[in-house]
Amino acid sequence: MNSPRIGIIGFGFIGKAVTRELVLKNHNIKILDRNTKTTKLPVNWIQADYRDKNVMSEFLSDLDILIHLASSTVPASSIISVENDIRENITSMIQILDLIIQKNPYLYIIFASSSSIYGNQINFPITELNLPKPISLYGLNKLTIENFLRVCHIQYKLNYASCRISNPYGPGQKVNTMQGLLSIIKNGMHSNKKLTIYGQNECTRDFIHIKDVAKAISILCDRNPINCEVNISSGNEVKIIDLIKYIEKLSCRKINANFKPLRSTDISRSVLDNNLIKSLIGWQPKLNLENGIKEYFK
Repeated sequence: MNSPRIGIIGFGFIGKAVTRELVLKNHNIKILDRNTKTTKLPVNWIQADYRDKNVMSEFLSDLDILIHLASSTVPASSIISVENDIRENITSMIQILDLIIQKNPYLYIIFASSSSIYGNQINFPITELNLPKPISLYGLNKLTIENFLRVCHIQYKLNYASCRISNPYGPGQKVNTMQGLLSIIKNGMHSNKKLTIYGQNECTRDFIHIKDVAKAISILCDRNPINCEVNISSGNEVKIIDLIKYIEKLSCRKINANFKPLRSTDISRSVLDNNLIKSLIGWQPKLNLENGIKEYFK
């Protein structure tokens, strides 16, 4: 069997980890990103905007798999400009889907969705059968794209996987954004800056190491299309207050933080069941949170 031709949109935190994982398998990879090439990995780099129809038409033409990792917003930022958020994410994805259906209908698209599509739930752990109730435009955008993928599968036999990723962390995560609690804490401790942390007492999260996320997406590339939504998560629920205590104990330092209540876009409790993806592709997370934090904070 020939190695699949894989295209990746977005070379951010997840994109870098996924690319490193795929390179280990000697896959034929090309990347489309708005920035100049920043990696020495053996990939074909196209510096362009994924919203450009002509660019995307050429990029998609010879692919077997498209991994869509690009997103212009995070949950807390998506309230800034609704129109821009829709244009950057939903409209651009609809254009990509139209091009795939016209020019490469057998392509398999793997989409990076998010646990934010679930919103605040009652039944835990959250399975793929839980009714999505997003409370942020970010989560709503992700869910909307998932629904477009599902309908395109029904109507046009488009192959897809929607990956509902919980809370990824690890090397390479940006610290100058509103997302990525562990990276923000790490940077704050190194720079002695006072941090703002929301929901210390009432909030829980399901943290998953970026290596495990990359491995899951890599395995999806090597299997037959799953044509459904799957949770990519650790399956373990952690209170933010307990996380902070663990990091303080590990580092022998007090975290200098201003603790505030949850914002309107913040989910209060989150832990995702990952049994479906385990059963479909045989993946399971390897790094538990304690060892992952030790590795990350070294």
